[in-house]
Amino acid sequence: GRGSWLGASIARRHEAGRDVATEIAPVADLVDEIRPTVLVVDAEGFESEILPACPLERLRAVIVEFHEEPLGASGVAALRDLLSRAGFSEKPAYGEAGNGVATGVWLREDEASA
Repeated sequence: GRGSWLGASIARRHEAGRDVATEIAPVADLVDEIRPTVLVVDAEGFESEILPACPLERLRAVIVEFHEEPLGASGVAALRDLLSRAGFSEKPAYGEAGNGVATGVWLREDEASA
């Protein structure tokens, strides 16, 4: 939106804003090509699309900002469950929560004990 550095999300557009075109690539392709060990996701609600499509087994850590709007508490819980089932443990002492947004640090369980 005009005068806002926050941009938009999958739930909300700014009336005074403008559309911006950008290239996108499937997260699985990026992980294959770049081979990162850490994924940082700040996607304004698109974490619901990115995390399930990501080859999480190749990562040692995920830092993600969860948005209850538009995902809802059940959507955020499903993503947390996805990370847990993929072998990650959340480190709540590193995270931050407020106003329906929570940033969490998730480490692969073998990394969490190191």
